[in-house]
Amino acid sequence: MHDPTPVPSTPQRPVTDVYHGTEVVDEYRWLEDGTDPRVLRWSRAQDRRAAAWLEKSPLHRRILREVSAWYRTGRWSVLGIWSQGAAAGSSPAGPRVFLLRSDPKHPRPCLWAYPADLAARRGELLLDPSRLGGRGGLSIDLVSPSPDGSRVALCLSRGGSEQGPLRVLDLTRKRWTGETLPRVHGATAGGSAAWAPDGRGIYYTRYPGEERPEADRAFFQRVYYHPWGSDPSGDREVMGQELPRDAEIRLAVDPETGSLLVTVAHGDGGEFSHYLRTPEGRFLRVTGPKDGIKGAALGREGLFLLDFRGDSGGRVLRLPPGEGDLSQAEELLPPGPWSCQEICPHGNAVYVSQQRGGLGRLLEVSLPRGSPGPRVVPTPPYSEVDALTGVPGGELLFLLSQYREPRGVWALPPGSRHPRRSELTFPVLPVLKTLTLRQEFATSKDGTKVPLTLLLPRGFRRHGPAPLLLEGYGGYGISLGPDYELPYAAWYQEGGARAVAHLRGGGEFGEAWHKAGMLTRKQNVFDDFIACAEHLVRRGYVRPGRLAVIGGSNGGLTVGALLTQRPELAAAVLGVVGVFDALRSEVEANGEFNIPEFGSVKDPEQFEALRAYSPYHRVQPGTPYPAVLLTTGENDHRVNPFHSRNVIARLQASSTSGHPLLLRAYRSFGHGPQAVDDVTATLADQYTFLLEVLPRGERESASVARRRRRSRP
Repeated sequence: MHDPTPVPSTPQRPVTDVYHGTEVVDEYRWLEDGTDPRVLRWSRAQDRRAAAWLEKSPLHRRILREVSAWYRTGRWSVLGIWSQGAAAGSSPAGPRVFLLRSDPKHPRPCLWAYPADLAARRGELLLDPSRLGGRGGLSIDLVSPSPDGSRVALCLSRGGSEQGPLRVLDLTRKRWTGETLPRVHGATAGGSAAWAPDGRGIYYTRYPGEERPEADRAFFQRVYYHPWGSDPSGDREVMGQELPRDAEIRLAVDPETGSLLVTVAHGDGGEFSHYLRTPEGRFLRVTGPKDGIKGAALGREGLFLLDFRGDSGGRVLRLPPGEGDLSQAEELLPPGPWSCQEICPHGNAVYVSQQRGGLGRLLEVSLPRGSPGPRVVPTPPYSEVDALTGVPGGELLFLLSQYREPRGVWALPPGSRHPRRSELTFPVLPVLKTLTLRQEFATSKDGTKVPLTLLLPRGFRRHGPAPLLLEGYGGYGISLGPDYELPYAAWYQEGGARAVAHLRGGGEFGEAWHKAGMLTRKQNVFDDFIACAEHLVRRGYVRPGRLAVIGGSNGGLTVGALLTQRPELAAAVLGVVGVFDALRSEVEANGEFNIPEFGSVKDPEQFEALRAYSPYHRVQPGTPYPAVLLTTGENDHRVNPFHSRNVIARLQASSTSGHPLLLRAYRSFGHGPQAVDDVTATLADQYTFLLEVLPRGERESASVARRRRRSRP
């Protein structure tokens, strides 16, 4: 489908940068300033044009109706799980578990409390952020229950900004307390909070205020302590002066010993330091950024560590209580073919969630040393385990993610070999029950085998007319594992198939897999993605011209690379809050955190790699580019909207295909929508775009087929 609508006028105002003797011309630098009224007018004109193009399609209203119906009936999922920090003590309610949960009755994810046995009938809604009102809507970013479960510390942000103070909800009185702790959560380094074991105070992260220049206020995160009932202005800094500018801090307290564990990420490249607070109040550094320790958890048997030295899939170590010398750690689990993701000491064991090639499992390692060897805890096929949480004196809880069922809570009772599905089970949409799952391997440019998970709707046949949507990410050691398919339900209903590419740069096979796709080796990610696309066409899962690709955030860079390196390969490209200008990413606050992952233009070798693949800089005039829809949020503080603005401007000035090149700049959210109305509107835009631009030929959606059968005499 061609796009006859004129694009908004976009003046070229060239700016020339010189990097290590190389001149780089940027005609659209002026679009970077999102506060400039001219930029806002241009962005909103682009958004109106895209919205008008989408909404004039006869498909749009029907797809919006279908997507909204799926969400009214199937929007069930658990997004986070927390246990109170200690046994119930005098609490009349007994031990409690706190869940961040989405459901069809509430427009945004809500905070719930349940008894430790997760009896669904006894769940209590604690906070519905949509009821707090205000322009832009509020979302819950941080949750930290007190040890006795009587209070919960929360950070709320407006309009998807991910920025806000910390407040405390008194669950006994059903109201907020008077204290507000400033600048706790942000979009760059996140935020964290952990209660002292006696509940009389809370450790929390804080960003700088007026004591630092504006350019520094998204950095220099520090640790503070707030005594309960005191004036927050008197809170003391307990740690941070020794930390680097790009520190990202996570806090955890052992409820039995009172030890405070501080995990510090040095930017987003996968290097960490770990600190323990001694009984005297000193902080002891246990690991540094070059030690290869990527995870840590406190337990009564000591400090448990995930060690990725040697670029392995990780091994589990234990330091005895009070020991801070890493050389004294004992090995509990040697490296193996599975990649360790998360650890949780609980009871007489340490539990390890693992992943391999896009599939997950849960491992139990018994304590003490000399106990029976590790055993695999049985879980359903094509699933993944995360958010391991121990109930003091009770069960191990975890979230189980699957492609065909909502993400829910499972429990492993003490001494049991088999986990149980909790009462918090949710209905499954019929269209998802019938998906066929399959895994194959594509061969990348250098011969690397790349896993590819296929999700095929009922009636799908190879070499048939169905369109296929290929998703990729490939960065930060993040694995793309099973995830509930509700956002794709309408796509499957329309007859579309889907594939998930498990690219280098992720963590599907451990640290070596991650490092093979970072810094100057980033092109491997794009070669993998291109190989997956070619594999799908060659194997007959999609016909040429009916392939679409989608990627969000770092995944936007991945689809942008395919778009500009192989523009003939995909017929449609969806870039969601994506990174597209690899040379200018680091000028933004969050982009600076990404330097350890992507590299910096200040390094000559890294600059050459960045320039070679940067999608914005690879756009060539006179090229017939495929149809493109880019989406961004005006409140996005992780990936600045200028990435989408600049690359769509250059594409519109360069493409000769006549295919639509659209930018939707949503005003009501940041690095993704939160409210269900925003989610459904975004999905309706995406599916309308795909179904309009992909050749439809003989393809007939399931919903159309049903209507045709009903109309027969």
